[in-house]
Amino acid sequence: MVNWGQIREKGKRRIVLLYGIVLSIPLILDYYIVKCLLKSFRLDFIFVEFLFVSIICILLGLILALLIWHRMEKDWSNTNSFFK
Repeated sequence: MVNWGQIREKGKRRIVLLYGIVLSIPLILDYYIVKCLLKSFRLDFIFVEFLFVSIICILLGLILALLIWHRMEKDWSNTNSFFK
């Protein structure tokens, strides 16, 4: 397992952007799966809706990745201060 110290060396911006985009993809897919189920397996593709959903899901993914970063940093600092 990769140590948090090794992950954080890559930089906050890079990690948050990477994980934010990775987390947003399942959110977008979940939206369209639920939409397909609610409309009895009929899916109409509207580009403006896709753009809106993508922007919202990417923002949610970035916020979640940022929260994860802050939580891991807090745990990392508590662990390192314990051993010093």
